[in-house]
Amino acid sequence: MRNPFLVAVIFFASTGCVILPVAIPPLQVQLGKGAQSLSSADATTGESPVQFRIAARTPQPLHQALFGNDLDLGVGFLSEARSLGLLQGGYLEGGAVLLGRSVAEGVIGRLSARAQARIIHTDPEQRWGPGGALQLGWDFIFPVDGQVRPDPDSSDGSGFLGYAYGEYGLGVYAEGSTFAAGALTGWAVSGGVSLRLPFLAGIVWFPLGHHEGEKHKHEAVPAKK
Repeated sequence: MRNPFLVAVIFFASTGCVILPVAIPPLQVQLGKGAQSLSSADATTGESPVQFRIAARTPQPLHQALFGNDLDLGVGFLSEARSLGLLQGGYLEGGAVLLGRSVAEGVIGRLSARAQARIIHTDPEQRWGPGGALQLGWDFIFPVDGQVRPDPDSSDGSGFLGYAYGEYGLGVYAEGSTFAAGALTGWAVSGGVSLRLPFLAGIVWFPLGHHEGEKHKHEAVPAKK
């Protein structure tokens, strides 16, 4: 039986494409906004900073073997742009599924609670300090386990061939958090959207000279005299 990855590498290398190997761990991305209170008198009253977080989660086979389907672990990075400067840092996260049920064919609705232990760096304090957060989230989960093939209708000649395992997910969350860095302390209540991506591994390719070829393809040919 032919190996589809080997066939794809040989084919696209012969057609002048750039081929890159890709491996992405299971990810969770969150984007939110909320109200906060800071101990600094310089803080803007009623400020509602945009919050961004990205976390690599435990590969599903590993956490299933260790904890079953009801627990989830992750390590991540967070960032918030505030009037006093940037708040950023890292965190460890543990989550537990409180409720999960099928809502449609191939779709699972899941209620979960998550706790985060954070290490925070803040401006203008330029100090590190501890922080923590509790989250409650609802996600629509789409389990996936199989080969990802390129889109035959791709107009630019690029594509991806590989394997995906884990779950896609889209949901919402509510969070309460607190931190203390130097003389600056604060708490926040926020909410936002959450996106989950599975483990992906494979190859991605980009054609060389595609735009030039398209340009020449559409150039008008002078009429013969």
